[in-house]
Amino acid sequence: IQEILKKNVFVYEGESFPITMSFGISHWQGEQDITMETLIKHADFALLHAKKQGKNCYQLWEEIPVSK
Repeated sequence: IQEILKKNVFVYEGESFPITMSFGISHWQGEQDITMETLIKHADFALLHAKKQGKNCYQLWEEIPVSK
């Protein structure tokens, strides 16, 4: 998806704007007892972490270091 977006721009009133995208990804493994709400929260947290890294990136939930 990111490669496609790099080739396209959004044009508004003659001005070109590049399109970027960041992703937060969480996943469920069948043996885990987890709710859809928790999966969404994990993905949202991963997205926030991805945005802190800069534009056009993704972050997997399980890669985020957990501080205690």
